[in-house]
Amino acid sequence: RTLHSTVIYAEKVPGGYLPAFVGKEGTRIIVRMNTPLPTELAARNALRDVLWGAHVEKRINLHPHSTTATEEQAA
Repeated sequence: RTLHSTVIYAEKVPGGYLPAFVGKEGTRIIVRMNTPLPTELAARNALRDVLWGAHVEKRINLHPHSTTATEEQAA
């Protein structure tokens, strides 16, 4: 899980697993890769590591924010 309650999981595909997550309002995102990863854990960890690296480099922000649902929809 991320700080925003995003669920990171692994999508089973022929040959292994792809990193995936369920975002806001149930949106499913499956990461495309040339070669699937061998285990569910490897797929979940790969996505977690990429997201955390982007956060550390300040390319994305994984900290909770105080925006209300109304403010978010207005944006």
